[in-house]
Amino acid sequence: MISLKDLHDAVLDKIEFDWKEGSLSFSLKVGSPAAARVQIIADQVSHFNCPREYPWGESASINAIGSKQDTGATVLIIEMQSGDTLEIKCGAFSIK
Repeated sequence: MISLKDLHDAVLDKIEFDWKEGSLSFSLKVGSPAAARVQIIADQVSHFNCPREYPWGESASINAIGSKQDTGATVLIIEMQSGDTLEIKCGAFSIK
């Protein structure tokens, strides 16, 4: 089973947001070029902040991912190696 800590250096390939369902999906490439693809799926999304400003330089790789609780919701925090930080406030998330 893959944990958030295992996703350091994973490459963020695509983000899909189903507005009606409130579901957000992140497609990631993990490991070598031929390695598996992983998805992080957040449900009941109420807030999504996704800057793409590259303060540390261009990169699609993940530096770190963490989560915290905030008034009954989970906040997923994805720090990119570009220096951008994505924040998703959701009911729950899973890794597939």
